[in-house]
Amino acid sequence: MVVSVVICCYTEERYSGILRAVASVEAQVRKADEIIIVVDNSISLYDRLKVDLGHKALILLNQGPRGVPQARNVGVMAASGDVAAFLDDDASAAPDWLEELIRPFADPSILVAGGVELPEWESGEPPAWMSEELYWVVGATYRAFRTAPGEVRNVHGGNMAFRRAVLVEIGGFLQGIGHVRDLAAGDDTEVCIRIRTRYPHAKVWFQPTAVISHYVPLSRATISHLVSRSYGEGIGKARIRRWHGKDTLSDESAYLRHLLRAILARRVGRLTKLVTWQRIGALLVSTICVGFGFLVGYLEPRDKRLRESLVSS
Repeated sequence: MVVSVVICCYTEERYSGILRAVASVEAQVRKADEIIIVVDNSISLYDRLKVDLGHKALILLNQGPRGVPQARNVGVMAASGDVAAFLDDDASAAPDWLEELIRPFADPSILVAGGVELPEWESGEPPAWMSEELYWVVGATYRAFRTAPGEVRNVHGGNMAFRRAVLVEIGGFLQGIGHVRDLAAGDDTEVCIRIRTRYPHAKVWFQPTAVISHYVPLSRATISHLVSRSYGEGIGKARIRRWHGKDTLSDESAYLRHLLRAILARRVGRLTKLVTWQRIGALLVSTICVGFGFLVGYLEPRDKRLRESLVSS
């Protein structure tokens, strides 16, 4: 099995992180057959990476629509692997990450696999108001997500792999689901839903032994980021629902029930603690912002960009 690892990036502000991500791929027990770095509309970053990493990786420039979906599509089209694995530019993979991530593909019915994303806090620890239920806000695996190996509706963008032929067949990642840069894009969720629709007997697999660390700078460990990320998530979910139908959001409904039943109820006995109030407040703020974003996304005119994909790139 030939495996291509794709890393998408867009700003020189993350340059040290990009180097670290690439180094973690180079240090894999199971070596990648090729490393592809796609730079999203930044010629200066492209030129810099060509000089520093051009001998280690294929450096490409996305000059099409801005955003991670199109950057990923550029990587998919250039890849020669049977499997295309994706790692975020602000993440670092465990040494056995790639070996574990591609292990499920021994089963031909598995078309997509994803793993665990652990938060790596710049401050050394999460803010007091941040509960594990909100780790998705900073690109990490959250409490209430599956913990054992098995089928899931979708994997998460920072740590995922696809059979490349399947991605090409369905048209790749769609533009216009959510925000452009490092906020909620939703293209990872949407593409998994589309794959399962096209191939009803196929499996999207969660592999908890495939582990990466996702760097969380101080700027993301803030209430303002919680608000913007949650709002973007709501918009993305509304567009996915309009495109694929209400039944595609069953995971979100289950997550909401988890918050209402398990989280708030479990903390009633600890309401005298300030940290408990802070975490409940953050959960409520996030839920409200997701709901407001969903309403805005649901009422907006249908975005033609939603149809843009690998086919038209």
